[in-house]
Amino acid sequence: MIMALGNDFIVTENLVAGTQARIYATFPDGKRFSMGNFVDFEASQDFSKSKAPILGNPGGGNRKGAPTNKVKGKMYYNNSLFREYALKFQREHKDLYFDMLIVNEDATSTVGRQEVTLKGVNMDSIVVAKFDAAADYLDEDFSATFESWDMGSTFNVTGVREI
Repeated sequence: MIMALGNDFIVTENLVAGTQARIYATFPDGKRFSMGNFVDFEASQDFSKSKAPILGNPGGGNRKGAPTNKVKGKMYYNNSLFREYALKFQREHKDLYFDMLIVNEDATSTVGRQEVTLKGVNMDSIVVAKFDAAADYLDEDFSATFESWDMGSTFNVTGVREI
């Protein structure tokens, strides 16, 4: 049976403000930092796909393969934390894997809180030194991969509903 959906629009109380997030990094030496210098941040999981031939289906099918976990972001160029760890890697040749916790929680939203933990984050590159005489402020790109992820809290309203 198909039900009439009526007035199914998202309401502004279900939106999460982009500025209402927190991000933390925990390093193998036990140090934990609030990473308030990030301007934007996105962690994604992409899947490889292979084409599967199927009799009677000229287009075949798609089979999901192994995921690739990626991080991209931008942060203010105002601390040396990642440079210190990169320098330690250069000197000691021990790669750095750390965890990141991303919390989205907007007190003005009705959706509650979401927590995502990225495990085994490994930086792709680091800006060693930088200046720009014409810039109002300095920022730098952040890119990394991560081994796995988990969710603690999840939003309690998704903007979709089962019908």
